[in-house]
Amino acid sequence: MKEQVETESKLQKEKREPNEEESKRLHQITEMLQFYENEFALIEAQQLVSYLIAKPSYIPNGYKQVNESFYLAEKDMGEDPTVELEYSNGEASFSTSQQGIAQTNDLEYLWRNFEESESYSLHGFEFVYVKSEKMNATGMRVAVPEKGYKITLIADKLSKEEMEKVLLSMVEK
Repeated sequence: MKEQVETESKLQKEKREPNEEESKRLHQITEMLQFYENEFALIEAQQLVSYLIAKPSYIPNGYKQVNESFYLAEKDMGEDPTVELEYSNGEASFSTSQQGIAQTNDLEYLWRNFEESESYSLHGFEFVYVKSEKMNATGMRVAVPEKGYKITLIADKLSKEEMEKVLLSMVEK
């Protein structure tokens, strides 16, 4: 981080763009910082939330985790952070968002745009499945009120059954 700040300060002072070597090094530093941020994001988030952060033990074949992050939407309101995990197989992706039971985030607002909705119970958990032809996306939410959180999953190509498997692997621990 120190090297990045020093290089960027030098460039700003000299009022110029980075040369090829500087640009390459700044890119390397950014990648390293992102690796460490991802590595420690959930550890840091776990210190701030009132429930146990869940990662899926089931991931559909071919998918790999590409990002994990958290953010505090209402820092002064005492809300838990929202924890987001993103997965991709190179062609399609899905993301999960875990947050306090009464909290809302961008996925909650996106949720309103789905045309079809189905609520049902599975393995003692309440699920909501949504689908949108015009957005070419599906979503699913499971609430765990006794532990104080919910998990929302949005996908562009996962089947309803695959989404259930992912979410159940996060809550049945």
